[in-house]
Amino acid sequence: MTDSKTPAGQNPTEQLMIQLRLEGVKEANRRARYAFLASTVASLSIMITVWNAYGSWNRFLPFLKGGAFATSEVTQWAQKELLSEWVKDHTISNQVLGIRVSIFDAALLGSVSVYVISMWFFYSLRRANRAIGSLLRDTKDAEGALVNMVYYGVADQLIFAETGQGDEPISDLDTIKDPVPRGIVVRYAYQALFFLPGLAILSIVVGDMLSLALEAPFRQGTPVLLPHLKDMSADEWVKLICMELIAVFLTYEAFKLGWKCLRFEKATGEILKQYSNLLLPHGATGRRAAGRPRR
Repeated sequence: MTDSKTPAGQNPTEQLMIQLRLEGVKEANRRARYAFLASTVASLSIMITVWNAYGSWNRFLPFLKGGAFATSEVTQWAQKELLSEWVKDHTISNQVLGIRVSIFDAALLGSVSVYVISMWFFYSLRRANRAIGSLLRDTKDAEGALVNMVYYGVADQLIFAETGQGDEPISDLDTIKDPVPRGIVVRYAYQALFFLPGLAILSIVVGDMLSLALEAPFRQGTPVLLPHLKDMSADEWVKLICMELIAVFLTYEAFKLGWKCLRFEKATGEILKQYSNLLLPHGATGRRAAGRPRR
């Protein structure tokens, strides 16, 4: 007794397996999107907090001449509120965990947190690439209708992967427009997002170095800290050096992970672009012609 076939000629068991694998691809891409969102939000939060601490225009408030606020009651109230908000902006809040991390402890806590998220993003992208790549390889010789189902089932789950369709919107039911030149700036801008964790940790290191040469708003008389480093105890030196070395090391590791993540993302787009050449022509329903390029 022979196995029954679906109308498309596909063994029902094999078709079910492909559908299950498409569900796995969908779940893998969902995890990758969540990890990407967490990585972007955490990195931008740290970079914005570092900027608020060392580059914001509001930093002038603690250094008002004579340490006094304005004599005008309204202006004085506004300055006090602005100063209060500026001080609050020195902390990174996590509403989910209910914790707040000071920017002055970010060299250790912030860098480790961002790196952990980077690891999560890396493994999520790797799993998505392996799930998509193996599925496309296993179905490249399948019936044309099944190839179409697999392609669109995968492509519709992706955001950044290049599939060779350009940036022209679909605005006509019948006309298939040729791909237009893709925007270069937006391509490089999205690629930079993969390196945000490394940039975030690097901004912490740079901010810590700047804090030694800038006036210290939270110390009496706001002295520059650099001349006073000689007065630090051995324990303080060990703590400072260890925290900065950890941040520097994780900066390198985060950039390396970012590069690997970008490679996986590009590889997924490349194999999907190759797979698109196997699609049935527009409007066709039968078995595809061998080697027929996609329109």
